[in-house]
Amino acid sequence: MLSILVAERNGEFREKIKKVLQKSYTVFEADSGIEAIELCNRETISMFLINCETPFISEQGFLQRFERMSVRPVLFYGDKSDCTMAENYPFIEFFETTDDVDKILELVDATNYHHFGDSDDPRYFKFQDIEIDYLHHNLTIHDESVKLTPKEYDLLIFLLSHSGKYFTREELLVKVWGYDFLGDSRTIDTHIKSLRNKLGCYRTIVVTVWGKGYKIDLPKPASPTN
Repeated sequence: MLSILVAERNGEFREKIKKVLQKSYTVFEADSGIEAIELCNRETISMFLINCETPFISEQGFLQRFERMSVRPVLFYGDKSDCTMAENYPFIEFFETTDDVDKILELVDATNYHHFGDSDDPRYFKFQDIEIDYLHHNLTIHDESVKLTPKEYDLLIFLLSHSGKYFTREELLVKVWGYDFLGDSRTIDTHIKSLRNKLGCYRTIVVTVWGKGYKIDLPKPASPTN
């Protein structure tokens, strides 16, 4: 079972979130950034759900620690004006505050699926015959290893973790290559073409949004029938 750390200073609301999440996840709780870091040192955390107003969350060292753990999803919520620091960290997903805990569960489940697919182990992503070992940066398709360049791997992971959302070439250059990269948008096209070739029969999950950019679309699992 995947685990989730909920950092929320409001104990009553944190308990409501825990109640809906613990049906599908092992839930750890923190009421401050300091307590969250202590939990990270003791426990294996698969993903994070964090209120922007949680004390010490905005500390630079706290966010930098998450940056080093960026293979794990990080969901921030709250008022957008209180979460401006998250804009500097592309691994952070943000959504406006909601009191609807079922909606929060829906967002967590969607993020979980984008990042881990059908895997219940936070070290791996699995979708049909695609497997990614996050620890060793290894992609396998039909049990055969597929060699990716470091940037092809980074591009694949970034698009997977934001499945369904398209990014312009310029946005991908900034988020994957970095602000100081001197190349142009053709770099993205070249890497996308190579990535599709290496994905073989799964090449169609990398979608061109004409006139806008690229995204990855993973078919959602079918809902169980009664």
